[in-house]
Amino acid sequence: MFFRIKPSGERRYLQIVENTRDGARTVQRVLATLGRVEELQADGRLDTLLRSGARFSETALLISSLQAGTLESSAAQPQGLPVRYFGTGGRSFIREPKTIERESRA
Repeated sequence: MFFRIKPSGERRYLQIVENTRDGARTVQRVLATLGRVEELQADGRLDTLLRSGARFSETALLISSLQAGTLESSAAQPQGLPVRYFGTGGRSFIREPKTIERESRA
């Protein structure tokens, strides 16, 4: 599913659409027409709708928190897994993951 803007003359409508397969071809089916884009943006209904839907998506919540400056993070987090390297003469060593310092945005 995705949003699309459907032009109709001078007006533009926001729709929720899904792709489905019909044999070898893909068919788009309109699930809902939400209204005129300009009106949805002007009175804040589009933002309200997206915030409401974001409650069900961890990714959207992270992006919203990052943009709002409320994303909490720890001061340092290891990045990656330990890696074993094999050198000449049968010697090997293990490199631990790097720790990256992060600033808290809170």
